[in-house]
Amino acid sequence: MKKLVRESEWLKVYSTDTGVQYESKLLLDDVPVSARSVIRRWDRFSQEEKWEFVLALQARAKLEPDDVPLLDFLMEVGDPVIRSTLAPLLPMHPRKEAAVVFLLAQINRETSNRANYFQALELIGDIGAVPTLTNIYEEMQRVNGSDYASWSAEQALDFVACSRALWRLNGAERFRLSIEGVRSHPNRTVSAFALLALGRG
Repeated sequence: MKKLVRESEWLKVYSTDTGVQYESKLLLDDVPVSARSVIRRWDRFSQEEKWEFVLALQARAKLEPDDVPLLDFLMEVGDPVIRSTLAPLLPMHPRKEAAVVFLLAQINRETSNRANYFQALELIGDIGAVPTLTNIYEEMQRVNGSDYASWSAEQALDFVACSRALWRLNGAERFRLSIEGVRSHPNRTVSAFALLALGRG
């Protein structure tokens, strides 16, 4: 069952049998994105409005040429939640080298909620990211230990995404085995994410 519970300028929010579902109004042809308007209004948005807009933008899963200056602006002025939410759009950015530099800076700066950054690096496919990703992978193991079931869900999700990126970019079996190890995590979201990362979800 799907029931509309709230509607904002950018999103429709539904209650479903499995939880909350967000629908981007930017997917509709009659709701265009004006980069200039959003940039001009940005400082007047509440935190909730800012997050709703970037979620709606990211949910379109495409980046039009006119969106690039807006994305650049949001990545510069946004907080960690904003930047992480928009990271899935960066593989479509026309300046791939700049996108990789930004993503590597973010995963070195942040200590949590990095899964979107790791996934974006995987999709861009730049093997130059492997040394940094490997350092983070090893640091996460050192800090959290070898018992994956004891890791927080947040750290486990990041670890799976980092391992998946390394597995795809580097091809080393140890990264695939790390994902296998997280499959037994007690959090169902984490175990499902690990299964999906292995291509079995």
